[in-house]
Amino acid sequence: MGFINPSTNAVYSPDPTVVGTEQYVDYMLKTPWQMTLSAAYQFENRGLLSVDFDYVDYRNTSLRNGSGFEMTDINKYMTYDFQKSYNIRVGGEIRLSDNFSTRMGAAYYMSPLLSNLETFDIATAYTRPEYTILKNTLYASLGAGYRSGAFFLDMAVQERISNEHFFNFSEIIDATTLPTYATLTRDKLSLVVTAGLKF
Repeated sequence: MGFINPSTNAVYSPDPTVVGTEQYVDYMLKTPWQMTLSAAYQFENRGLLSVDFDYVDYRNTSLRNGSGFEMTDINKYMTYDFQKSYNIRVGGEIRLSDNFSTRMGAAYYMSPLLSNLETFDIATAYTRPEYTILKNTLYASLGAGYRSGAFFLDMAVQERISNEHFFNFSEIIDATTLPTYATLTRDKLSLVVTAGLKF
């Protein structure tokens, strides 16, 4: 694919039987463009509500090698496998007094992968037969904050729930057979405490 060895300026051998010293891959990644719409409303001095909406086209992701040439085969698969994605974040804050406030928020992140990707035969890397397809992810948080002069203390509890489809091995697909998978739900609960002085 045109990977360049920086020590010799020669292209690495595509022959998988050639085993050498540690190799390096020099490439350039073009990330997808993203459009974000935001709105917020302040309730006098006692509250705030904000909403963010993202539109991300993951199909525009692309790779180039160290010489700047497009890695056509990989980019073709990214165009086939990725999709347009939508994310939304909602957050609010209520000031209970001049020193205390409470916050809450939620976020939904759509999977960047096409849903019909699961109907295709997946070629995995190396000798590892298993692979995972990430589905949608949900965040929820609740927190409180204290301010007094230059001192501040913030505490928040955040829960992250994501779904994945785990395939134990790649299967040969025909007109009547679909790959089997296990549905995994990952639930992570985090406590974050921040204290500091502003000066």
